[in-house]
Amino acid sequence: MIDPYPFGLFVWQEFIGRLHPVVLHLPIGLFAGVAVMEVVAWRISAAAPGRRALSVVFGLSAVLAASTGWFLGSGEDYSGALLDEHRRLGIVTAVAAGLLGLLELIGAAAPRIHALRRVLLIGCGALIASTGHHGGMITHGQRFLSEKAPGWLGPLVGPGERR
Repeated sequence: MIDPYPFGLFVWQEFIGRLHPVVLHLPIGLFAGVAVMEVVAWRISAAAPGRRALSVVFGLSAVLAASTGWFLGSGEDYSGALLDEHRRLGIVTAVAAGLLGLLELIGAAAPRIHALRRVLLIGCGALIASTGHHGGMITHGQRFLSEKAPGWLGPLVGPGERR
């Protein structure tokens, strides 16, 4: 395809988009680290600065993952309702993770801020799971989990033949 943009912008967009499968794992691992540090910080206050730093990097990495995903989804290889849903979930996940990082960055210590941060952290976990599931259905097919799931679990993870 001929690049309609100056300086090969289309080529760079495609290349950066193809980094999405690599980049998306960073916020997942950082989320796990933030969750562990949250629990540790309940008992050991000296862990709070580490949790803060991980939260900020988590937020930034989620925005990076969503950005690379946007580029990948803008290519000719992907389209459809499943992509649209994955894209929406990815944006909401990046916004929630970014807000979590921002709350940690501004360092507000009010009890309501702590409660909001914890709600965001739990929400990020649910969003990551749902966004990842939709992404997995895009790359592996909509029946990847459901066709091998136990009968009671199959309807919860997608369409497909049950064993």
